[in-house]
Amino acid sequence: MKKANKKKQYQKNRRPVIVSILFLFSFLQLLISSCNTEKKLVKKVYAFQSPRQQGNIPVDPSGNELPLLPDTFYTAYVVTVKKVTRFDSAWYRGKRFSVSANLITGNSAEVGLEKGSLTKPLLITTENTSALYSLQLTVDRSAISPQKTEDGVMLIRFFKGKRAFYQQIERVEAVEQLPAN
Repeated sequence: MKKANKKKQYQKNRRPVIVSILFLFSFLQLLISSCNTEKKLVKKVYAFQSPRQQGNIPVDPSGNELPLLPDTFYTAYVVTVKKVTRFDSAWYRGKRFSVSANLITGNSAEVGLEKGSLTKPLLITTENTSALYSLQLTVDRSAISPQKTEDGVMLIRFFKGKRAFYQQIERVEAVEQLPAN
């Protein structure tokens, strides 16, 4: 008889604990889902690379041509739901880049020419409710250590208010020529 009473008492004491745990899990799920809506700030991202046109040919003091190092120009386009406060930095292939961002008026931007084509333009179009940014990336030589990224993945940091966000760009496409800004 005593064992049956103890078992009933134990089950009575367990119910509030189970209810509390279920309440905690439902609260955590609500909290996580509310954070997910904030992360949907970026709708779409694009990244492009193009060889930079060489200007003057460097020479040493005796007039011999120095080897030209490959120089690549990187640009990214970010389509956001709302306007972003500022774009800060980008990381790609072990290098840190400073970012110069321009808000594009209108709902399209000409990126350049498709790889292998001298006439077919590459366009990015967005909805009227979105904000489109053009990001010019320049190597930041003052940076001590770059943000760790997977090989071939570009990472961009931007701010909405005081909160920092990171956006990965999985593929950097090659284009023939980028328009001069």
